[in-house]
Amino acid sequence: MTILKFLTSSLWVLFVLGSCTGSGIPEEAFDTQTWKNDPNGCNSERLTMLDQFKGVQDKIIGLSELQVNKLLGKPDKVELYIRSQKFYVYHLKPGSQCNAETFDKAGENIQIRFNSLNEVNEIIFNK
Repeated sequence: MTILKFLTSSLWVLFVLGSCTGSGIPEEAFDTQTWKNDPNGCNSERLTMLDQFKGVQDKIIGLSELQVNKLLGKPDKVELYIRSQKFYVYHLKPGSQCNAETFDKAGENIQIRFNSLNEVNEIIFNK
């Protein structure tokens, strides 16, 4: 009986861990690879994907930090905030983050705010 409980518990843990790693956003709804291949938004590919991003925005709310990293890749910038909150910043178009000599300010960006439990609770579009 003990082995059965162990196996059942192990399967349950694997199920929970497996369900927590994916973003739940289908590949056809959002082109993750194109997004990740445009670090700092210097090629403006992310800007062309803005409608795709807005289409999945509601599904991003509540995702964990690990899930956001899997979906959007490493953020261009991380800003720490009070009470263990943080913001991931993803640039959408070229700005000073690409070439300080050519641009005088940072390009448009999206800020993803994580609460103290490392879950997305807000998405902000900055121009």
